[in-house]
Amino acid sequence: MSNPIPSRASLRKLLESILPTDSDVRAFCVDYFASTAKKFAEGMDQTSKLSLLLEREEPSEIVDALKQHDPNRFQKSKHLSNHEASARTNTK
Repeated sequence: MSNPIPSRASLRKLLESILPTDSDVRAFCVDYFASTAKKFAEGMDQTSKLSLLLEREEPSEIVDALKQHDPNRFQKSKHLSNHEASARTNTK
């Protein structure tokens, strides 16, 4: 059974939990989503970087990259994305 794909809002919460600093977000994007990282402008804040990532990349690919990036933190934080995805699925 596959896991539901999280909503962008719940995925943002997951990203903020696993990547708490601007430096973490930048390093993650450089490592896993280089083309998106190249779009980061000088002075762009963390929220804007996360928004750009969410706009450009597939949620399932972001989740897979988070699992690889920090498996322990992902396990501790994955409930942030699963809850909303499940709730969204049940309301259809």
